[in-house]
Amino acid sequence: MDKVLKKMLDEEKISRSAYVKLIEGKVENDSEIESGLKISVLISTYRRHAFLIQLLDSIKMQQYQNHEIIIADDASDDDTEKAVKQYEAENLDLNIIYFVNERNLGASESKKRAYLKASGDIIIFADDDDYFIEPTYFSRLNQLYKNHSDCTMTIAAMILHFERDGVYKFLELNTPEVLGSREYLNGFMGRYRKPGILTMSLKSTALKTIHYEELLCFNDTSLFLFGLFGKGNVYTINQAVGVYRFHTGNITGNTLPGFIIANLKSKEDIYQRAMKAGLLDDPKEWHYRNMSITAGYHLEGTQNRTKEDKLVWKWMKDHLDRKDYYRFVARVIKARIRHKMYRKFRARYKT
Repeated sequence: MDKVLKKMLDEEKISRSAYVKLIEGKVENDSEIESGLKISVLISTYRRHAFLIQLLDSIKMQQYQNHEIIIADDASDDDTEKAVKQYEAENLDLNIIYFVNERNLGASESKKRAYLKASGDIIIFADDDDYFIEPTYFSRLNQLYKNHSDCTMTIAAMILHFERDGVYKFLELNTPEVLGSREYLNGFMGRYRKPGILTMSLKSTALKTIHYEELLCFNDTSLFLFGLFGKGNVYTINQAVGVYRFHTGNITGNTLPGFIIANLKSKEDIYQRAMKAGLLDDPKEWHYRNMSITAGYHLEGTQNRTKEDKLVWKWMKDHLDRKDYYRFVARVIKARIRHKMYRKFRARYKT
């Protein structure tokens, strides 16, 4: 692990302070109360208070202190509330706004409720199991938005941490330093990669202009795509500023058909809005690409077929033309064959 992270440091994919954070779990930097734009960090959490505290610590380490932390607890039935209250008491200098949903509503609704409470000039959405590693990140955001009035979104590289294997991997973005939001929207998951939600920030005034609260599903991809409706440019930070953690409790790899349908409906709504606004250069191909990615994410890797999968298949059949639907079927079949062959290879290799 040390050699991999040292290589990232030598290649300037992470800063010296981020390297120390990953290796030693601490940052030797003095906090600075800087004047400037207010940053709202919006966190949805559910029964993962140990991870949540690590995320809060990574916000606390930021040199730039003009921020608020809004935590939407999705009716956790463990010690989350106790942990947050204790953290608040021990860190009175942090501006933490904590609330608990009356019942479990899901991550999407929790993120939306947190967004509606935000008062910052810059918005960051954070899942409770991710965390920041770059102590100057908030400072850089403040400077980017202050110095570039055309900036409506920023994205940054991040580290993927596969906990089971103890592996760290650098997630590189292939976007230029400055990219028009419309161009990114058209090239999303085609020419350009998807950034991580933790390493994306949004200009709040731009979000108000496009009525961001009307987004159907506040999941990471929809949050990003709808954010690109804001007229302006996306600025890229090429160094890693945060960590996306792969673990057994991830939503990634544990998706249910209902979650997939909600995401498909949200993307369909975004597609219709983009069509109405004349933002898409090749609407049909954009629609197929984004719908097939979402549905395929669930169907391609499923080992045990379920009746609920039929809902996803039906949704795709109802929303794609005949040619694109069978194009999607062929894609899923090929992917399942690849997965099956890979599992056989792994089983044989282990023996």
